[in-house]
Amino acid sequence: MKDKKAAITAPLFAAVILFLIPISEKLLMITVKNDSDVLLSASAVQLFIFAIPMAFYCKIRNAEFIKYSKIRHLSLYDLPFTVATAFTYLFASIIILYVEFNLFSISAESTLTPVAVLDSDPLGVALAYVIIPAIVEEFFFRSVLISDYEAFNGPVAVIISSIFFAMLHFSFAQFPLYFILGIILGTLTYVTGTTFPAMLIHLVNNTAVIFFGKSISVFLRESSSSFILAFILVVAFMLSLLMMLSTMENIYERRSALYEAGELPGSRSKMADSLSKAGKVNKGTESEAKLKTGAFLSPTFLLCICIFILITLDII
Repeated sequence: MKDKKAAITAPLFAAVILFLIPISEKLLMITVKNDSDVLLSASAVQLFIFAIPMAFYCKIRNAEFIKYSKIRHLSLYDLPFTVATAFTYLFASIIILYVEFNLFSISAESTLTPVAVLDSDPLGVALAYVIIPAIVEEFFFRSVLISDYEAFNGPVAVIISSIFFAMLHFSFAQFPLYFILGIILGTLTYVTGTTFPAMLIHLVNNTAVIFFGKSISVFLRESSSSFILAFILVVAFMLSLLMMLSTMENIYERRSALYEAGELPGSRSKMADSLSKAGKVNKGTESEAKLKTGAFLSPTFLLCICIFILITLDII
């Protein structure tokens, strides 16, 4: 699905999700008061918030679900890039948490709060707060949104999906954290063409937060004055980022060679011929710039930003 309608339809879809999340939190509070099965309710609510709207959205967009959801195997040639991206994600998340905890006085516990019922039902916790969120959120942010916005080019698709990912957590303080992590996961999905690697990283991240949140909080607090730790984290992040960019460059160089040789569908020579016959080769860069800008200035996209601000400020 590659058309400019995504700038209107995708934010509308996201707006529905943004409205459903506060409602779901109130429903869960009612569930807790009534001594109902919190974990079962949390699982059902997440599926209701993401899965049902996504299925409906794919239907009205007339999208082929397999292609739209980026469900495909990971190529061995993409494995080094995937590993480098995973380490970049790891060190980026630790650095951001470290900075927030030490420079902005954000409590580590507020970021890494373990689930209260962890001791009573670890399997239920894993399903409700680790597995289901990793699956449904990756399908929404990295599959649906990136697939929709690819018509505006890859960077635009990754940036916008990351903005939505950060907004969905309704926190001004945590917005940079989720935005940067969204950029990393979005880049991984766009380059590899599959959601599975980002889903796996998301799952590991959720596992660390839920099951080892207390240990991470203690570690951050005790290391608050450690310049050596901060230096090591920054160096490790820079090295992993450099490796990530290097392996990504190798991927595109290989794909470019295959396209030029005509060994992949839609090779450059065939694409140039078809565009030439259609009279579309000399499309101006100005129109392309307007197209990209239009994705960020869409009325529905701006509406989502307003909804995020109002909900975060507890106005609605």
